[in-house]
Amino acid sequence: MEPVIYIKTGEAAKPEYGMNLPVKPLVLRYMTAYIPSLLLVLAYVWSTGLQEPLAETAYRDIWINFTNLFVLLCIFNTAFYAYKKKKKTEKS
Repeated sequence: MEPVIYIKTGEAAKPEYGMNLPVKPLVLRYMTAYIPSLLLVLAYVWSTGLQEPLAETAYRDIWINFTNLFVLLCIFNTAFYAYKKKKKTEKS
Protein backbone atom coordinates (compact mmCIF):
# COMPACT_ATOMS: atom_id res chain seq x y z
CA MET A 1 0.00 0.00 0.00
CA GLU A 2 2.77 2.46 0.84
CA PRO A 3 4.55 2.34 -2.55
CA VAL A 4 1.24 3.20 -4.20
CA ILE A 5 0.94 6.32 -2.06
CA TYR A 6 4.51 7.34 -2.94
CA ILE A 7 3.78 6.90 -6.65
CA LYS A 8 0.51 8.84 -6.46
CA THR A 9 2.25 11.68 -4.64
CA GLY A 10 4.93 11.73 -7.32
CA GLU A 11 2.27 11.85 -10.01
CA ALA A 12 0.61 14.76 -8.24
CA ALA A 13 3.92 16.64 -8.29
CA LYS A 14 4.51 16.42 -12.02
CA PRO A 15 6.65 19.29 -13.23
CA GLU A 16 4.15 20.02 -15.99
CA TYR A 17 1.79 21.36 -13.34
CA GLY A 18 4.43 23.94 -12.56
CA MET A 19 4.59 25.03 -16.20
CA ASN A 20 1.28 26.88 -15.92
CA LEU A 21 2.20 28.92 -12.87
CA PRO A 22 2.61 32.68 -13.39
CA VAL A 23 6.21 32.59 -12.12
CA LYS A 24 8.76 33.79 -14.67
CA PRO A 25 11.96 31.75 -14.06
CA LEU A 26 11.46 28.08 -14.86
CA VAL A 27 13.47 27.01 -11.81
CA LEU A 28 11.09 28.86 -9.48
CA ARG A 29 8.13 27.22 -11.19
CA TYR A 30 9.57 23.80 -10.50
CA MET A 31 10.43 24.72 -6.91
CA THR A 32 6.85 25.81 -6.24
CA ALA A 33 5.75 22.31 -7.22
CA TYR A 34 8.65 20.51 -5.51
CA ILE A 35 8.52 22.00 -2.02
CA PRO A 36 4.85 21.30 -1.18
CA SER A 37 5.10 17.84 -2.73
CA LEU A 38 8.19 16.94 -0.72
CA LEU A 39 6.55 18.24 2.45
CA LEU A 40 3.53 16.04 1.71
CA VAL A 41 5.73 12.97 1.27
CA LEU A 42 7.70 13.71 4.43
CA ALA A 43 4.46 14.22 6.37
CA TYR A 44 3.27 10.83 5.16
CA VAL A 45 6.52 9.19 6.27
CA TRP A 46 6.24 10.92 9.63
CA SER A 47 2.66 9.66 10.06
CA THR A 48 3.80 6.17 9.14
CA GLY A 49 6.45 6.45 11.84
CA LEU A 50 3.69 6.92 14.42
CA GLN A 51 2.39 3.43 13.62
CA GLU A 52 5.66 1.55 13.28
CA PRO A 53 9.31 2.41 13.77
CA LEU A 54 11.15 3.90 10.82
CA ALA A 55 14.67 3.12 9.70
CA GLU A 56 17.30 5.57 10.88
CA THR A 57 17.75 6.85 7.34
CA ALA A 58 14.08 6.91 6.35
CA TYR A 59 13.82 10.65 5.80
CA ARG A 60 17.11 10.83 3.94
CA ASP A 61 16.12 7.91 1.71
CA ILE A 62 12.76 9.47 0.89
CA TRP A 63 14.40 12.82 0.18
CA ILE A 64 17.00 11.27 -2.13
CA ASN A 65 14.51 9.12 -4.04
CA PHE A 66 11.89 11.85 -4.37
CA THR A 67 14.40 14.50 -5.40
CA ASN A 68 16.06 12.28 -8.00
CA LEU A 69 12.73 11.40 -9.57
CA PHE A 70 11.56 15.00 -9.51
CA VAL A 71 14.77 16.30 -11.11
CA LEU A 72 14.56 13.63 -13.80
CA LEU A 73 10.97 14.58 -14.56
CA CYS A 74 11.93 18.27 -14.66
CA ILE A 75 14.66 17.54 -17.20
CA PHE A 76 12.34 15.51 -19.40
CA ASN A 77 9.60 18.10 -19.11
CA THR A 78 11.92 20.98 -19.98
CA ALA A 79 13.32 19.09 -22.97
CA PHE A 80 9.82 18.22 -24.15
CA TYR A 81 8.60 21.81 -23.96
CA ALA A 82 11.78 23.11 -25.65
CA TYR A 83 11.30 20.60 -28.47
CA LYS A 84 7.62 21.49 -28.74
CA LYS A 85 8.41 25.22 -28.83
CA LYS A 86 11.14 24.71 -31.44
CA LYS A 87 8.85 22.62 -33.61
CA LYS A 88 6.13 25.26 -33.34
CA THR A 89 8.49 28.08 -34.39
CA GLU A 90 9.73 26.02 -37.36
CA LYS A 91 6.18 25.63 -38.65
CA SER A 92 5.55 29.38 -38.48
